[in-house]
Amino acid sequence: MTSATAPTSGEDPLQIAAAPAIAPTPGTPGAGSGPGGTGGIGTGAYGAGHGAIGDGPRDGPGDDYLDRLKRWLNKFKRYPKDAIDKKQEGRLVVSFVVLRDGTVLDPRIERSSGIPSLDEAAIAMLRAASPVPPLPETYRGERAALDLPVGYSIGLFDKLF
Repeated sequence: MTSATAPTSGEDPLQIAAAPAIAPTPGTPGAGSGPGGTGGIGTGAYGAGHGAIGDGPRDGPGDDYLDRLKRWLNKFKRYPKDAIDKKQEGRLVVSFVVLRDGTVLDPRIERSSGIPSLDEAAIAMLRAASPVPPLPETYRGERAALDLPVGYSIGLFDKLF
């Protein structure tokens, strides 16, 4: 085991050299984790864009639409009483097609929760919610095929009693 001692007279104290600062070059991606800007990778002059599924107007309806759709669907989401009584929880993925006017077609379970009443409730939610908000005008297609996760979890009060 070594121990640090104060320098004796005539010795230079230990010094740590600082790394030289790297000057960013305009127009190239930086190495930091900041929000970026118009000169490199980041938000750019046109804002943050539409997120994970692309630039909205070209390939997908955009995250704004998906957020609006999820809020709409949640208004029609019902937790089956038998699942609450049995304290059953689950996550599943529903697939469906949305026409330009918001009509929902072909609702189906893409990935089951393993609990039939939860799967059935998710399909019932889609049917009750149709028509959903119409596709954005900037979306090029006449229909959008979507897969959305749906989760059912019991609140603390229901878990205890």
